Amino acid sequence: MSAETEALLARIAELTHRMEQLEARESQRLASDEFQTVSRRGMLRYAAVGASAAIAGTLAATAQPAAALTGDPVIAGQTNTADATTLLNGTHATNDTLNVTQSGGAGAAISATAAGAAFKGVSVVNRGAWGQSTSGSGIQGDSDSGSGVVATSVSSVGLSAATTTGPAAVSASNNNGDSTSAAVNAIHNGAGAGLAASAGTGNAVTALAGSGAGVQAQSSSGAGVAGTSTSASGVAGVSASASGVTGTTTSGPAGVEGVTTTASSGVLGRSSGSGFALYGRGDGTGRAIAGYISNTTSSASCLYGNTL
Repeated sequence: MSAETEALLARIAELTHRMEQLEARESQRLASDEFQTVSRRGMLRYAAVGASAAIAGTLAATAQPAAALTGDPVIAGQTNTADATTLLNGTHATNDTLNVTQSGGAGAAISATAAGAAFKGVSVVNRGAWGQSTSGSGIQGDSDSGSGVVATSVSSVGLSAATTTGPAAVSASNNNGDSTSAAVNAIHNGAGAGLAASAGTGNAVTALAGSGAGVQAQSSSGAGVAGTSTSASGVAGVSASASGVTGTTTSGPAGVEGVTTTASSGVLGRSSGSGFALYGRGDGTGRAIAGYISNTTSSASCLYGNTL
């Protein structure tokens, strides 16, 4: 109990005691009918007025009201403490359940900190979480031990992000130095893509890593990485000192497979320097380069070379 509350209760007890003393004196001293009309109800009314004035004076003297506890209304500008979950259930078909706007400075509209998930958005028909900003981050989540942002949806997109002029729709960083952790971890347990990204003219996905893989994707039955483009490379890999794209298989037909249904090449190797455009190396007992034509009616050469 705060000092202001204790003082208020003491003041009310003092006024009640004085009212009882005043009633006893008046009932003994005044005998006329005119003064007898001052009944106990009237005394209580006068005492109530005095108590109300004392309460108002005490509250006015208090600098700020006490912060809300469990079961109390949320007080703006105060630290509100609760030992139970606070739920906001919106029933309107189109309006937001909670709309927070920060227009006074460069701070975040909503800032959440927790040992687990700092912010969790769950939706059954729409976006799990949605944030919009004109100059800063739409949604920023920071956590010391859990996920910064967790977005889950049953029938739609868990996390939806879009940008028209910014460098990236989603920017994530992981500074742990742990080779098993990732900046972005996307899991899809159905037949869809774990991570789906589309871009107009730039790269759909740009990933940077210090020593690990820039992009690591895994699928049990589909493609680990699927890239599609109408005018550029479906998948582009660039490296300053190692292979631009590396494909490895333990039981499949090929580490890297190129397929074409037109007159173009399934796999194209280019060299603008003194190196090989296409290079095959065998470190085991197999062939370095093998060519095979399965169509028995084809008259094309299995291997073809031409110098212009």
